[in-house]
Amino acid sequence: MKRIYPILFCSLILSCACGETDIASDTVFQETTVSPAETEDELFVADELPDDLNLDGAKIRICTQSNRVNQFYIEESSGDIVDDAIYHAHLSVEERLNVDIEHVAYAYESWNDRTTYMNQVASSILADTDDFDILATTSFMADFFLQGYLSDISDAPYLDFDKPWWSQDMTEQITVNGVLPFITGDISIGNIKSMMCMFYNKQLHDELQLDDMYELVYSGKWTLDKLNEMAASAYSDLNGDTYVDESDQLGLVLEGSNYATGFFDAVEMTIFNKTGDSFEFAFDNEHNTSAVQKIVDIMNNTSGAIQRGADDSTNYLAEDALFRNGNVLFTGGWMSCAESYRELTFDYGIIPYPKYDENQDGYHTTILNTYTNFALPVNCRQIDASCAVLEALSSEFYRTVTPAYFETALKVKYSRDDESSQMFDLLRESASYSFGMVFTNALDLVDTNFKNAVNQKNENWSSLIASKKDKTMSLLEDILAIYEEMSN
Repeated sequence: MKRIYPILFCSLILSCACGETDIASDTVFQETTVSPAETEDELFVADELPDDLNLDGAKIRICTQSNRVNQFYIEESSGDIVDDAIYHAHLSVEERLNVDIEHVAYAYESWNDRTTYMNQVASSILADTDDFDILATTSFMADFFLQGYLSDISDAPYLDFDKPWWSQDMTEQITVNGVLPFITGDISIGNIKSMMCMFYNKQLHDELQLDDMYELVYSGKWTLDKLNEMAASAYSDLNGDTYVDESDQLGLVLEGSNYATGFFDAVEMTIFNKTGDSFEFAFDNEHNTSAVQKIVDIMNNTSGAIQRGADDSTNYLAEDALFRNGNVLFTGGWMSCAESYRELTFDYGIIPYPKYDENQDGYHTTILNTYTNFALPVNCRQIDASCAVLEALSSEFYRTVTPAYFETALKVKYSRDDESSQMFDLLRESASYSFGMVFTNALDLVDTNFKNAVNQKNENWSSLIASKKDKTMSLLEDILAIYEEMSN
């Protein structure tokens, strides 16, 4: 396994539980041996790569952001269950395909690095320097698509998008005119880490004698109105200064601009209605307007509901969250926050962001655009081998890494109760990849319009979106033109 080759910043132009069973005393047992492969095939779907597929030692290079590499590549075994699963998954694929997988990490640590990072990728592709075979990146993939840097992989060899390790929702949403520019799935655990959810303080919840949270979720009654009601009932002016501040007992805290995003899919906000290859602008419809007004009202008029960093777009990580002090009932976040909250001195629970109302059919989980997408650049010289590696890696991650992180780390290591483990299942099953959110960068960060409305408590949603509609539709036309060009 090759080590990561970091490229420095530079200025550029661009298990199943078995129940007890009564067995007759005269039953005869025959000892059998079940190989790991046979057991695996029983529990998981197998890929359909040829058994004799041999890439003859080819070197396949995957280019990614330096701060995302550890989501799908670990250089050496460390004893950590998830890291070791990732490490062994790569070894397994390399041995299986007789291939050498390298990870080329372009320097990127924060949003402030985006221009330099994107220029590095663009310069490499435009100069046709053959620096990498596979491009792995987060929401920037939409920008690279709009710039014409990606290949259509809809009928690429070896890739089987009907398999469970690829996101069928993503594939359906971003396939237009038969063209599929990029994909995501189990090949990166960022898809699980980025699923947005809410956390609640079980100790404070019990002291306030509030309705059972899990029962509310299961009954479909966990709504914006219920969140508003419970958050208000939790507030207490602990310091007696008559102001709502961080020293008080609070009902709801959003730790910066990104935390509002969790409401987006949860309340069925939509940017476009997609029917086949046709798109209708829906950001300004009546439902969206009402949903924004409700959320803004909660954050603006509910005692004990505050947002930290709303004025300067700061995003507090779970390590610094106000939720940790024990005086906050609800907070937003994403799955990976549970890794930090395992150290809390009080019990907490995990629930989805609330529905719009009880008439809404089910819960929806927003995926923060920090997960990794995978594509072939237009100058990829090893298309067949690259696709074989992508299919083998995602298949292997599905069987080994996802269970290690989702079933063992999240649902056992980081979870405080059985109900929270069940909530993890609900969140994953309801994960949403809408076209508008996937392409939010290329559409001039349309999700920021929603975040800003919530963060800045702007109730005049209709006027805000009316001022953005023409530009959004113009950018959509540019995107669809790229699809049309790729389909010809």
